[in-house]
Amino acid sequence: DLLSEQFFRAPFFAGFRCLSSSFTLVNQHIVFGTEPERVREIQALARWIAEVRAGAYWEGNLLVLGQLQLLRDGSPVHRAFTQAGLRLPPGLVGTTTYVSSNGRRVNQASAVAWIENEAGQPDLDFPYRSAGVFDYTALFGDSLGGYDYLSQHLPVWVEFKVVPPHREAHA
Repeated sequence: DLLSEQFFRAPFFAGFRCLSSSFTLVNQHIVFGTEPERVREIQALARWIAEVRAGAYWEGNLLVLGQLQLLRDGSPVHRAFTQAGLRLPPGLVGTTTYVSSNGRRVNQASAVAWIENEAGQPDLDFPYRSAGVFDYTALFGDSLGGYDYLSQHLPVWVEFKVVPPHREAHA
């Protein structure tokens, strides 16, 4: 039926420009549900990205971010993710981004990723510099239970190098 073919939460995408570089951010929240549901949704995301990349409005430099529910390397969900051409920055590979209510880091729910080109390189016009996870749990001790306003999803970040456009000297 039609409802089963929709995303649990539709992806949002927006284009940005920073100095001389333009890029597209796709915010996606993959359904947590069952593993087969997550795999299907990642496969649907891959088809959607392929349509976007083939369209007239494609400018390149696509980054996917959000709750991608990868959970662990080697899982069917992670395999579907990599088969879609999506890759995590080296600084996020193997990290945990979800914290249980007792303050234990459990799995990789939140992430940032890019598409790889045919040569196996990031399909980006600007170089990757670093990435990581801001683990604020150390600030609050072993338990987040008393802090209902804190998200159990740790913030992730990625840094790229962008350069100003070359400006010709005015005579």
